[in-house]
Amino acid sequence: MINFIICNVLLGIGLAMDAFGVSVANAMFNPKMKAPRALAIAVCFGFFQFFMPMTGWTCVRIVVDYFAAVHSFVPWIAGFALIFIGAKMIIDSFSEIGTEGTLFGEGILILLIQGIATSIDALSVGFTIADYNFLMALSASLIISVVTFLICLGGIFLVKKSLSLLSFRAEILGGIILVSMGILNLVKIFL
Repeated sequence: MINFIICNVLLGIGLAMDAFGVSVANAMFNPKMKAPRALAIAVCFGFFQFFMPMTGWTCVRIVVDYFAAVHSFVPWIAGFALIFIGAKMIIDSFSEIGTEGTLFGEGILILLIQGIATSIDALSVGFTIADYNFLMALSASLIISVVTFLICLGGIFLVKKSLSLLSFRAEILGGIILVSMGILNLVKIFL
């Protein structure tokens, strides 16, 4: 049991790195982010890190042949989504509109896209846990979700604290981080 928990905590840490990067970018884009927004981001990312492994587990159990064709497109979708979100963040940083009203800064649609893009690799985890029974798969997914939530929330508050020391437009750096993550996702396809 301890081995199961440790393995899934470590898996959660590995899977949470994309979500952590996007959380940090969100905090850089909106340095005056309030606690409810930070919680919403962490909950969204945690939810998708729970949902995706369970979806992968279900697909393996139910529709293995049909899902295999889609699986090869997963890295492409994640890579392009991160590049799109990062480019939009960079462009929004030059607009005169404050971050409170921009689609990137507060939009639920963008937050959902971020959640999907950062957790799409967790879909593959569902394939690797296909031999788990339902309760084991559910437990593994919950552990991954909680780890992601904590890492994302910690990243947001760490950035908010350190941004008070910085004087440049941090949202540009956040956008560059996201574009870089998207490009790395696409490069991994060819390696």
